Amino acid sequence: DCYKVEQPIHSAAKAEEKQQIQLNNYPTSSRLSTIYDPLEERHLNHVLHTNEASRLGTILHELLALSPSPAAVETALEDFILQGVIAPAEKEKFWQEALAVLAHSDLQALFAGAAKQWAEKTIISPQGNQYRPDNVLVYPDKIVVLDYKFTFEASAEHISQVQHYMVLLREMGYANVEGYLFYALTKKLQPVY
Repeated sequence: DCYKVEQPIHSAAKAEEKQQIQLNNYPTSSRLSTIYDPLEERHLNHVLHTNEASRLGTILHELLALSPSPAAVETALEDFILQGVIAPAEKEKFWQEALAVLAHSDLQALFAGAAKQWAEKTIISPQGNQYRPDNVLVYPDKIVVLDYKFTFEASAEHISQVQHYMVLLREMGYANVEGYLFYALTKKLQPVY
């Protein structure tokens, strides 16, 4: 079939006045791009760009979060050396510090009873925000959140952080959730309610 248009349809074009803006410069930010950087890469950049005391605490924090045992500490330290996070000469210092923390009897009891451990695993909230507790220990009857701190004093912010992790895990369907803070400098394990 062929159709013939008898009367063309014309639409009345509106004469719109276009407003143009002349820009001499266009300021931009790289903030949005950092959101898309891998979380591990941002964490490594933080470790490499802090002052020495903060650097030591941050590296020990990362080491302990990834290493529930002396064998895991050894592996993590070798990885840190290969990644350039620590110098080979620093290995012994970090080894001794990490072992001193892992030798704490309360921590040993926590790790010994766990059937599974999730170290530095991201939890995504229903709003899409990412949270990363140091350790989540899975027991047959409960879940335990363990977060390491390298300060001398406890703070309400630390407690609030662990409480938030606990809420997220409950929202995921885990009914029995406990939380703990371990202050590595004072060797104190503090329950969070």
